[in-house]
Amino acid sequence: MKNGLNLFRVTFLSVAAMALLLMGGCELRVVDGGYPNWCGDHPDDSCWGDDDDNGNSSPRPDDDDDPASDDDDDDGPLDSDNDGLSDEEEEDLGTDPEDADSDEDGLSDGAEDNLGTDPLHPDTDGDGIQDGTEEGLDNPLTEDTDLDSFIPDADGGESTTDPLLDDTDGGGALDGAEDANGNGALDPGETDPNDAGDDAEVLDADDDGLSDAQEEDLGTDPDDPDTDGDMLDDADELLAGTDPLDEDTDDDALLDGIEEGIGTDPLNPDTDGDGISDGEEVADGTDPLDPDDPVQSGDDDDDDPAGDDDDDDAMPQDDDDDDGKPFPTDDDDDSNGNGNNGCDDGYCEDGEGGCVCRLGGSASPSSLLALFLVGGVLALRRRTH
Repeated sequence: MKNGLNLFRVTFLSVAAMALLLMGGCELRVVDGGYPNWCGDHPDDSCWGDDDDNGNSSPRPDDDDDPASDDDDDDGPLDSDNDGLSDEEEEDLGTDPEDADSDEDGLSDGAEDNLGTDPLHPDTDGDGIQDGTEEGLDNPLTEDTDLDSFIPDADGGESTTDPLLDDTDGGGALDGAEDANGNGALDPGETDPNDAGDDAEVLDADDDGLSDAQEEDLGTDPDDPDTDGDMLDDADELLAGTDPLDEDTDDDALLDGIEEGIGTDPLNPDTDGDGISDGEEVADGTDPLDPDDPVQSGDDDDDDPAGDDDDDDAMPQDDDDDDGKPFPTDDDDDSNGNGNNGCDDGYCEDGEGGCVCRLGGSASPSSLLALFLVGGVLALRRRTH
């Protein structure tokens, strides 16, 4: 009986010693698709959200497809501006998640999404009347709307037009040509955008789709269909959102009409986002619609990323802090000398993905000491018995 008890004690203490050996510390591994985080003293959990790099992790969010949403109360996706669109949806659309009315037309971004109008363009159909005005709004739907930009409906919604049709009555004259001041009301001297029979009365000397009265209001030339000479008629510019008084709305050295023709964005000077303006790319013979054409200045075209100098600062690749240390010791967010190439210091730094802790790894000095002490206890007990 005594020998059996001793055997049990020896077995138990041996297993405990081996466990201490194997648990030589919290080792981290990178998880694809995760977020920068700190594991701290939580060896069994994923840890999230150390955005300020202070070493304190925030609680892990719900186990859903978007861990960044932190929807712990299951009340739906985050909607910072309460416009009916989640922040993630707004990011996809290009609208402002902190502004409920991104284009300042009186309609919230969510309302426009439901209507089918463009939440980034105050006049979706390009007829010269704002979407909210056409919908009959005399007050915006949200407090975020800039009242200096919004044009309220002067008749309080008594008459409305279709924000998705530039000629609501189909009579041949744009709604904005009939409602020359774009205030949504039928004023003296104007024709009715809901009556096709009076469209022929609208004067349009240059036949550009804008009435003479509307051109006078805009400042364009009623006798010239293309006031700024950019190869787009004045009415077409209203539809595209470009300035009929500026031949190069985005100042990229390409006429607005040229950009419409080649497919670049006349409202964005660098359509493909490669750091080179559309005009420069066209002049150089490169593709303004392809961010990889050409290879950008500073991108050494070789197979050794450690030898590249992408930012032309004469420092090695990824030497963002200009300390002269090449990859991978740079980008060392916590200044531990290990860089961001692993979680060996307990931190998941920028670019490492999410981290979880797992048991394993090499034995630490503390675990070796524990093994030594357990062995000593076993030897002592054996001598006393």
